[in-house]
Amino acid sequence: MTSRTAAVAAVAAALLLGALAAPAILPAPPPPPLFPAPLDLNAASARQLDLLPSVGPKTAERIVAEREAHGPFRAAADVRRIPGVTRRAAQRIERYATAR
Repeated sequence: MTSRTAAVAAVAAALLLGALAAPAILPAPPPPPLFPAPLDLNAASARQLDLLPSVGPKTAERIVAEREAHGPFRAAADVRRIPGVTRRAAQRIERYATAR
């Protein structure tokens, strides 16, 4: 083996060992929750409800109006009775909301 080949092999070995010794790239930590605890649909303001996924300002106002007109929600899944809230949107809301 020539000195050039030996030098290339030594550099390649050093790079390989350096790559193996380097810490693995870890995935990013999950984002913090939107709320420290589930948001109560029966006590939240329209502004708070607007922060929920799949809820915009109009839907938040509809939730408050429904609550005032027909009484408190028995379960978070009851948001499905709001016009414009699809089954999928209700499932997203249920992850972050409760009805106490």
